Formats: sequence, C-alpha cells, structure tokens
Amino acid sequence: MEKESYLLELSRYVVLNPARAGGVKDIGQWPWNSYSAMIGKSSRPEWLQTDWILGTVWEATEAGCCRL
Repeated sequence: MEKESYLLELSRYVVLNPARAGGVKDIGQWPWNSYSAMIGKSSRPEWLQTDWILGTVWEATEAGCCRL
C-alpha cells in the first residue's frame, strides 16, 4: 500500500504542477500533460499507456481516477 500511495501522490504532483506554478488555472487546459486523457475527458493518444497506473491507483484507493 505504501508504494501505491506514493505513486498516487507522485502522479498528482506531476499533473497539478502547471496549475500550482501559475501556468494555467484549469489543469485540463495544459496541453502537455495526460490529465484529460487519464480521467476520460479527451481521447487517449495511442502512445499513452494508462492501464497500469490507473489499475494501481484503483486498487490502492478504491476510487481510481476520481482520486487522481
């Protein structure tokens, strides 16, 4: 569980960093991250593999991408 919690926190940090740095107000507007695709709001590019991280987060949190 500790590794999964760290993975979730690391994922949040990476995804939210542009907003925290003042680059955008809505993280979904940042064009260089996978947030929208990870939560299903945009299509996932073929090269973006989300199954592993979402599966790990889902198992660790029981809420999956909703907690991301």
